Amino acid sequence: MSFQIFVPSNIDKQNKNEKVKITSDMDKINKNITQIDYNILARALKVCLKIKILETKFKV
Repeated sequence: MSFQIFVPSNIDKQNKNEKVKITSDMDKINKNITQIDYNILARALKVCLKIKILETKFKV
């Protein structure tokens, strides 16, 4: 018994395109995570500054 498998010639090209798409998706995710980290850091710094300002005003 023998089997024949037909593989389309453009399958390598498809795989490369999918890999590129996955990589670009990962880059987008990484950029979004980094942006979120910076937003959290900025918020935390604002809170620290407000606390420092209040401490100096009221000499806590």
